[in-house]
Amino acid sequence: MNPRLGDVPFKVGKANYILNMGVNAMCCLEQWIDETGWKVPPKPPEPGSELEPDAAEADAPVAAAPVEALEPSAYDFLEAAMASRRVSHIRVMLWAGLQQHHQGVDLADAGVIVQGLSMTEKVAIQYISESLTLCSPKRDKAADLIAGAGADASGDPPQA
Repeated sequence: MNPRLGDVPFKVGKANYILNMGVNAMCCLEQWIDETGWKVPPKPPEPGSELEPDAAEADAPVAAAPVEALEPSAYDFLEAAMASRRVSHIRVMLWAGLQQHHQGVDLADAGVIVQGLSMTEKVAIQYISESLTLCSPKRDKAADLIAGAGADASGDPPQA
């Protein structure tokens, strides 16, 4: 176990786990994205912007979408998952982060682990965020994800 490389230990009952949101976790997330067809949800309008176009804009031709849109990345998923706080997204993030040290863990196991921790999604996000911060070559990007989720970016271990 190496915290300098993003390893975050936690315990469920008598079982010890190590979470790591490094490159292999990002690859697991991107493979899951490809297999499930997950798409980046549309962003809500900015506060103060007009929600509906005016009459002149409604009759104007609509610009064509780019021919080749980029496939969603692991970071797209993480950003959307942190913002949505959907339990299924948190379970997928935890599953991906466990693969480095616990390759036999599947999505159902990850759900049992979350439930076994008696942790809310907030505590799960704290573990994931801590590992992201430790792993990220762009610590500012990881800090932005954490700040967006409202998690503790102090570097202190999450409290279960």
